[in-house]
Amino acid sequence: MLHRCGKGLVVAALAGAAFAAALHGETGGAYRRSVAEIEAAQIAADGAAAPRIPAPRLASPRALLPSNADSPAETASLTGDAPVAPPGPSAPQTLGVSFLAATSAETNAFPPDTMGAAGPTQFLVALNGRIRTFLKSTGAADGVLNVTTDTFFDSVRSGQSTAYPRVRFDRLSGRWIVTVMNFNVTPASNRILIAVSDGGEITAGTTWTYFFFQHDLDSPAGDTALFLDYPTLGVDANGLTIGGNIFDSAGAYQGTSAHVVRRSRILGGPGGDLVPAGDVVAFRNLTGTPTGGAVSRRDRDTASSSDSIKGSPASCRSSMKSNSTITWLTMTPTRLAMPKKAINPKGVPMM
Repeated sequence: MLHRCGKGLVVAALAGAAFAAALHGETGGAYRRSVAEIEAAQIAADGAAAPRIPAPRLASPRALLPSNADSPAETASLTGDAPVAPPGPSAPQTLGVSFLAATSAETNAFPPDTMGAAGPTQFLVALNGRIRTFLKSTGAADGVLNVTTDTFFDSVRSGQSTAYPRVRFDRLSGRWIVTVMNFNVTPASNRILIAVSDGGEITAGTTWTYFFFQHDLDSPAGDTALFLDYPTLGVDANGLTIGGNIFDSAGAYQGTSAHVVRRSRILGGPGGDLVPAGDVVAFRNLTGTPTGGAVSRRDRDTASSSDSIKGSPASCRSSMKSNSTITWLTMTPTRLAMPKKAINPKGVPMM
């Protein structure tokens, strides 16, 4: 976009040059970009912004599940026992820093599906349509990173829109991990996109490396031509676990699948497609049938270097508000166990 004033023309020219450098991977390959290059690409994209395609809002038919045939016909009772007094109210959670992450005008998406994580000095927020850094101490935007998720993942999204981000700060490596899915107007085979920082403090010089995989191509191949919706993320010492609900092009629920990504590849390997080298494997049809089992896994993180990947089916849901406000809570975490483990992301899928 050109401006009439000389200063504006220089800014536009510099932004355009930086955008071209970002597209051609001058930081170090087609799948590596610095924050400065990403911000410059956003300036160029703002001059040619197109309407955002709304993300699909699909639902698994959990309300239509039949009753469990093994459940008792009558409610269990404690006949003969003394009544038990109900527990008293618990103390309320303590509110910490609260701040506005983004407005609906900035994200151009609803609901925002608010996600975020705290690092050493920053809080990284990702929503449908926006990713932004804040100071952890005050909640103020630090101005380092503030772009759309389409711009952030531009090198791997294959020209499609992005939605449903997840953010983790990996304490073992001291690096940030962000995931998102891409999608088109008609639900069909789509990609999971992954971005990994080269350090714990996000600055203009921070370099992100980008990875992707098409969910129906990693071994064993399956869910062909189906759509993976609402991907989740868990991180530990061995890799990433990403779960999702599977739908056909008509929006009919087809079950759930999970994918395990090799940690060593995303922390030290080249960016790009994870499928050819076998750095991601699939665990498909976890429900057994489209009407049985659980919905998409809600995965947790494990900081212990001795733990294997453990995805825990804990539910989480963001507030459906047009403007996203982040409020920090002082909470005591609850450990949720998963009875089986995925050990070797490159070998035969094991659970």
